[in-house]
Amino acid sequence: MVRKVSSKKRVLKNIPKKKLKHVTRAFSDVEDRLKSSLTQWTPVFKGESERRRANHHNVINLADVTTMRLLDAITHLKRIGFRPRPILVDPDQKWSAASLNTVLDMQPKPGYYSKGTIVDIYYMDETIKELVDEQVELPVLKGLTLEAARELLERKGFKVSPELAIADKEYATAEVRSVVDFDPKPALFTTSLKRGSTITLYYTTQTTVNQSQQLLQEEMSKRNNIVDASGQLLVDKINEFLNR
Repeated sequence: MVRKVSSKKRVLKNIPKKKLKHVTRAFSDVEDRLKSSLTQWTPVFKGESERRRANHHNVINLADVTTMRLLDAITHLKRIGFRPRPILVDPDQKWSAASLNTVLDMQPKPGYYSKGTIVDIYYMDETIKELVDEQVELPVLKGLTLEAARELLERKGFKVSPELAIADKEYATAEVRSVVDFDPKPALFTTSLKRGSTITLYYTTQTTVNQSQQLLQEEMSKRNNIVDASGQLLVDKINEFLNR
């Protein structure tokens, strides 16, 4: 039978007897310090463990409640410890096939959250549904010719009001008689407008493009002058330093 020898005994076995006393004392000092450190940190480790355990008990799994009936979702969220907050969605064509009084979206998304967290649940009522049915997806307009944009919008049920765009450096590369902007814009996070709305199309002419190119050249010239001035200032500072 093989007897296991501790690492401490293996080390002590190879040390000369004259130095053995000093080495043994050193081992004892290290052991005492380790014991003291463990005693000191034990309450800290215990406290951290208890804190994590307490936090774990206050964390709740938030499941996906989209497609649930609104009242069922509210009841469910309250029962497990969340604070549901119903919010009507903005009218948008993407909700055209959605059911009334059903959860369409939620914030925050499914995951683990603290007890009492507010959960926004978005739904649609009859009033919003009527508005949604009147919404029409707005096509991409910028870059189209004025004639093409007008035809596309009128086919979708919009009214069109053309207006000449004011020269801007952003229009320097635009084609003549192309749409560079429009108004009104869809609401935030939506891409549709009410059918029958009047949309103003801002378009360019050759004069608009020429003026826009001039504005861009002036802007670039100003930037180059600033760069040149900064470079000259640096050269002057270097020469001043070398001539000291």
